[in-house]
Amino acid sequence: MALFLYSSARFCTQAHWNLTDNWIKAISFSKSPETPLIKKCFCVTSAIFSSLVFAPFAISGLIIGQICHFTAFLLSRTPYIHLKGKTEAQTTDHPTILQLNCCLTGGGFALIFGGLPLPNDQRVAKISTLIQEKHPDIVCLQEVSDLNDALALYRNLSSEYTDFYLNIGATPFILQNNSGLFVASKLPLDHTEFHSFSDIKGTEMMVNKGYFEFSTPYAHFINTHLSPSADDHHPTQREIETRAKEQTRILAVVQQCLTRNQHPTYVLGDLNIHAQNDEYQQSTLIHQGIDHYTPLEIHASEATAETQFLIDHNWNHKKTSTRDSLIIDYFLSFFTPDSTEITTRKINTFDVLNPQEAVSDHAILYTEITSNT
Repeated sequence: MALFLYSSARFCTQAHWNLTDNWIKAISFSKSPETPLIKKCFCVTSAIFSSLVFAPFAISGLIIGQICHFTAFLLSRTPYIHLKGKTEAQTTDHPTILQLNCCLTGGGFALIFGGLPLPNDQRVAKISTLIQEKHPDIVCLQEVSDLNDALALYRNLSSEYTDFYLNIGATPFILQNNSGLFVASKLPLDHTEFHSFSDIKGTEMMVNKGYFEFSTPYAHFINTHLSPSADDHHPTQREIETRAKEQTRILAVVQQCLTRNQHPTYVLGDLNIHAQNDEYQQSTLIHQGIDHYTPLEIHASEATAETQFLIDHNWNHKKTSTRDSLIIDYFLSFFTPDSTEITTRKINTFDVLNPQEAVSDHAILYTEITSNT
């Protein structure tokens, strides 16, 4: 019933998101020096006309949607939706894990905040194909904020995975994003819990940031997305302090795992900590574990995020060659036996020579865990 009401709420807000999408596209066309003046006028006129026609539907849809959404929130027994796939659970002591910040936000905002012009449904299809090609045992995604996109991923992957966790960290308010975290697994999972950072001062507005933890028979996992900086290269002291508090929460869980079950523990996701900043060197979470991706010498080819490059090309329409070359996505291990080998490698989702076709502003990190015993 909660899923039905959440879906109904999302349906009711479709007019609202269509309007924002129309305006974002119109503004983007207008900013482009390559767009003819007549096309700019047509796009802006079309956006104004659609706003006048559909504004009543958008407003009434938001009101009805909020009622459905809040009712679903009250009916939910867990702060996430758990769906079963079409396959039986598997077991392995050497799992593979795929992680990706997908930038799947509603209403066309992926173009503003991620520089991604492809529609979400096309990007969901491409992300699903990338996952199916690598067929990892566990999929941990971030920024799957739109319920429609989360359910589309579920439909695309349900024949290969047994458990799905989505709409993690849903809030009572329809326009406030959930955590964006998404998990699919071929392995049996238990001890599934979401923990919000909402009580930490300075966390990202309008997003219920937090972490989602779960256990397999072999290890404990924590999928997270820490609060961002306005400028990843030059974070403010307040932004650093906010992330430090978020990391302290996660590190406390890691220590509890050691006391409770002696299993290896893995923390993965978008930490929004640039590997070339002092914050990386001072991070207790990163340096109490082992970072399995970041090389000693960082080059552009190792970047896990090219957000500003894509925004400059696809939203600001500046044909710059300057790249962020950010490493802000990580796979960290704790309490791993010496006989275990962990390899994390990057899989591109964007081509700097063809930014219009970018699937995400982040790259995939693919991790293989093997035992030498």
